[in-house]
Amino acid sequence: MAGNFGGLRTNRNQQRQRALGVVLCVALIGVIVVLAYVLLNQGQTVASVSPSIVQQAPIDIESTEVLVPIQSIEPGTKLEPMMFRKESRPKQGLPRRIVSDYEEIKGTYARSIIAADAPLLSDYLTEIRPSSVITPEIPDGYRAVTIRVDVTTIVEGWAKPGSRVDVKWVGMIRGQKAIVSVVQNAKILSAEMQTQNQMDQVGKAASVPTTVTLLVTAYDADKILLYRSEGTLSLSLRGDNDTGKTDSLPTMTFPDTLPGIGIAANDNVDANVQGTMKIDGLEYKLVNNKWIPASELERDR
Repeated sequence: MAGNFGGLRTNRNQQRQRALGVVLCVALIGVIVVLAYVLLNQGQTVASVSPSIVQQAPIDIESTEVLVPIQSIEPGTKLEPMMFRKESRPKQGLPRRIVSDYEEIKGTYARSIIAADAPLLSDYLTEIRPSSVITPEIPDGYRAVTIRVDVTTIVEGWAKPGSRVDVKWVGMIRGQKAIVSVVQNAKILSAEMQTQNQMDQVGKAASVPTTVTLLVTAYDADKILLYRSEGTLSLSLRGDNDTGKTDSLPTMTFPDTLPGIGIAANDNVDANVQGTMKIDGLEYKLVNNKWIPASELERDR
């Protein structure tokens, strides 16, 4: 009997352990199910919220109103509201000198050519009424000077307003035909009183002009006026990208072009004298690339 009682007690302990193991397994399974449910719900929430966050964050681009010319405007033109339209442009990237209201252009004139469809800048405005179309194009220290031309001296008409040219003088030096490089890299402001913008608006090339106006320094303007009184002035057309100065000789005669001869010798002329010419009865000599009255050279001897 005692043996049976001990065996019964052992069976009960084993049953209790088995029941406890079953409870623990069920509890563990429950925890795993709950965790899986929570994780799945979080994933769905993130997936559903993310698109709405992207959609609710648009890029904010600040814009401002600007005045835009309807068509190109000539220098010296008085600016009127009907010449412009208002447009909204992104503020980022616009210059600070932008004009945004009609009130800002009252009583002003175009300082230079104003291109169409581009925002108007205050740099293009002036309160001083220009005396002509080309005066706004003349910087301080420069002058506009006019010379007569023909189909040959203006390069068959290809030298037009806006072109860059060299000015050459052809005349007599020491009894020989000579050419002098008077000015290099001069800009043509107008031809027959037509500017570059005016010719563009016409839409076709005008006939070969008889006069052109050049933009040069004040000193070069005096040189052109001096050489214009004697001999012939011609223009040599430059390329659009050729804005420098060449190393060509300031004076050239026929002997200079012949190999091994150079400037003709003259016992009555000093070795430093490169050439002579007469203007209104007065004789000038070219010494070190400068024209000096012969009377001054005789006096200094």
